[in-house]
Amino acid sequence: MRTAFDFRTGILASAMTAVLAASALPALAADTASAELFQWKGQSYSLKQLEPRLQEAFYETRVKAWEQQGQVIDEALFSLYVDQLAAKDDRSVDETARELLKIDPITDEEIEEFFDSYKDKIPVPLEEIKPRIRQELETRKQLEKYEEVVEKIKQEGKFNLSLPKPEAPSYDMNLTVYPWKGAEDAPVTIVEFADYRCGYCKKATEAVKNILADYPDKLKIYHIDFPVVDRGAPEGLSTRLARGAYCARQQGNDAYWNYYNMAFKEQSSLNDDSPADLARKLKLNMDKFSKCVTSDVAKTFVVDSKELGSELGVTGTPSFFVNGKRVHSHDPEKDLRAMIDDQLK
Repeated sequence: MRTAFDFRTGILASAMTAVLAASALPALAADTASAELFQWKGQSYSLKQLEPRLQEAFYETRVKAWEQQGQVIDEALFSLYVDQLAAKDDRSVDETARELLKIDPITDEEIEEFFDSYKDKIPVPLEEIKPRIRQELETRKQLEKYEEVVEKIKQEGKFNLSLPKPEAPSYDMNLTVYPWKGAEDAPVTIVEFADYRCGYCKKATEAVKNILADYPDKLKIYHIDFPVVDRGAPEGLSTRLARGAYCARQQGNDAYWNYYNMAFKEQSSLNDDSPADLARKLKLNMDKFSKCVTSDVAKTFVVDSKELGSELGVTGTPSFFVNGKRVHSHDPEKDLRAMIDDQLK
């Protein structure tokens, strides 16, 4: 089990590598996109001159460093708070930290629940792996407690982070061929890359619906099919579902969005027959649909869509861009709303 002292030292040590790496990066001006990155053969090159996928890769290294620097700041804040509290209560620093990070013991029920959730991936009996599961759960609970305490310290002390978050690069996209919904002249454009078989994408569609309902006149949302679940198979189900979506759109914008909604709704039962089955349920012209899904035009459209995403550095789904800037998030609804509000200022 990690002790309170481990959190005063371990987190700082694990993040220092990132801080040192970040300090070794070239210092960029406020306008990062146009600031000089390097010179070669007498010519200066800026971030904006790199391919979009490389701009994205460069930005991601800076975001990771910023996040890990934030961990160091959290550790510093925690240490300051513990030092002051220990002095106030006339107790040792370590005793004070232990008390702050005290957690309830892990129960056998919690261990069994964890084992049941992962038993298909655990090749040994419960009794044999029980100590390791207990240690894992203790570590998780300890970290959760630490994060809870740090958040409380921030709120009580009116914490304000002065370390600026790296600014995401902005990309121009030709979106005229892709389906959209919302307000035609909206001030904020969202581009969604998704795969109908991606579980996270299904959750994200609900987030997008909620957001559009709250900003009906402010958003224009494009959807671009980006088959990734096929894992490189050129004729996989995700690819064929994307072709089906293209062909549904050839029979009307409503037909496309109905296909989109139904494909995600029936995600758990999607199979090789699903593109045609979805079209039948939506009462599309099946003769036109059948000819379309095997056409070179449909195949090329899906390939071009995936190439667009790859050029922009998209490797997984769902991926979102707001007014040309990539959204890096584990909580799409929360962070999309934040970026929308920022763009509307």
